[in-house]
Amino acid sequence: MPFFEGQSMKLKTYSKGQSIYDRAAHIWQVLVPWVMWEMKDGNLDAGLISYSSLAKRMGYEPGAGRTLARSLGAIAILCEECQLPALNTVVVRKDTGQAGSGVITSLSDDVIEEVKKVLGHDWRSYKAPSPRQFRTATEIHNARYD
Repeated sequence: MPFFEGQSMKLKTYSKGQSIYDRAAHIWQVLVPWVMWEMKDGNLDAGLISYSSLAKRMGYEPGAGRTLARSLGAIAILCEECQLPALNTVVVRKDTGQAGSGVITSLSDDVIEEVKKVLGHDWRSYKAPSPRQFRTATEIHNARYD
C-alpha cells in the first residue's frame, strides 16, 4: 500500500555484517523491553540474559552471542557519558552468569548493584539512541581516556 500517492515507504532493517554501532542500537532495542518487562519483578537470577539468548532475540544464531562484546561496550560507554546505569550489565555468559572478559559493565565494582540500578531506571522515557550517538559517545570516551 502506498505511503503517499505514487510513493512507497521502506523501513530499514538490521542485517548481518552491521557495524558495531548499528548492532549497539539493535541491542538497545532488545534490552530495554527486557529490563522493563522480563525483569520487572527484580529477580536477578531469572532476569539476566545470556549472550546467546540476546543473539537469538536479535534474529541471529545463538553462537553469534560471542560477537556482541564490542557493541555491548559501546552501550556501556554511552550510558556512562549520559550518566545512566550500565544497561549492558544484564547480559551475561550462560556458563558463569557474569559478563564476558573485557566487557565494561559499570563504573563501580559491584555489578549486582549496577543491575539493580538498571532495573530501577525508567528506560521508557528515552528515545532509542542512534548508531551515530553510540559512535560519538565512544569517540568522546576514547579521546578522554587515550
